[in-house]
Amino acid sequence: MLFSPMVLLGLALYGIGTVFWLFALKQLDLSLAYPFVAMSFVMVAGSGMLFLGEPVQTSRLIGIGLIILGLLVMARGG
Repeated sequence: MLFSPMVLLGLALYGIGTVFWLFALKQLDLSLAYPFVAMSFVMVAGSGMLFLGEPVQTSRLIGIGLIILGLLVMARGG
């Protein structure tokens, strides 16, 4: 299972994400960059709904919207 193409793809994408994170930390203050880790919640929820057919609940959509709104506020204020 370790050499499954999907596992290897996941590991490769994780490595690429780590490199991008290091570049972001090099360019931005940690107090501005770190909140954008919350985008992972948005991406995971969206992927689950789109690709796995997870139910779309109003409370989940409101939560995702609040995360995005908070990130927009921080980005404009930074």
